[in-house]
Amino acid sequence: MLTNHDLKLVRAALNRLVSLAQQGITTGQTVDDILKIINTHHEAAVALGTDWFLDQALELGISPQLRLHELDQDLAHTQLTKTVSTGGVLLAVDQLVKLGFRRTIQRSAHASGAAWAVVPKGKSSCAWCLMLASRGAVYRSKNTARSNATGSELFHGHCDCQTVLVRGPQDYPKGYNPDVLYQKYAQARDAAGSTKASDVVQQLRLQEGIK
Repeated sequence: MLTNHDLKLVRAALNRLVSLAQQGITTGQTVDDILKIINTHHEAAVALGTDWFLDQALELGISPQLRLHELDQDLAHTQLTKTVSTGGVLLAVDQLVKLGFRRTIQRSAHASGAAWAVVPKGKSSCAWCLMLASRGAVYRSKNTARSNATGSELFHGHCDCQTVLVRGPQDYPKGYNPDVLYQKYAQARDAAGSTKASDVVQQLRLQEGIK
């Protein structure tokens, strides 16, 4: 079973890749220049995700079927073009680099007949991540949890939540209890009087005093 130390190590490795990519971003670069830098570090994140997935699958007795993530160049270019004008380039770099790791694990888990769960990590978790983590190991299809309410990727930039391969609750890392998180989600949902993600997230922010 994964330990908190394991999760801490992979979080540090991912953040190191992001940091290296961000250090390569300079004023005056074109979107194509920035995308080249992202592609290089995205590929490294895919390699990290591959190793991470294979190690987990071996430990859990799952026959691994790898599905490596390929970054959609058109979508990434469109996203970067928007962020260049709004000053959110570094946030987009974080998101797109880490996507290689996360999507490789998610898609490989599905192909292997297993599941994956969002495990909150880092100093604190935002309301959006808390909501996702409350669902436990439910992401078993290609169509599940593809995008959030705004149409952007499931994971936001500067997110330290980890994608973990699981067969079921018996494989959850120590300290991760989606039942407790779901109680918070349900309380927020009922208080909001809505099942719309944006409404529940807003209520979670008020309820938990988080972003």
